[in-house]
Amino acid sequence: MVTSGNDFAISGFLGYAAISALLLLAAAGFAILNIKYIFQQSDPMENAYGKPQLKS
Repeated sequence: MVTSGNDFAISGFLGYAAISALLLLAAAGFAILNIKYIFQQSDPMENAYGKPQLKS
């Protein structure tokens, strides 16, 4: 027998599951953006620390 108390508990669980899934997707998106930022090429111009050293 299903009562209104059980329906409320299930809907609350599904709400938390949906929010958790969205937060997981957001975290994965930010992780991808961070990896992309880490591997982008640096500025080749001279700065306060001197000229960039080229790898041979």
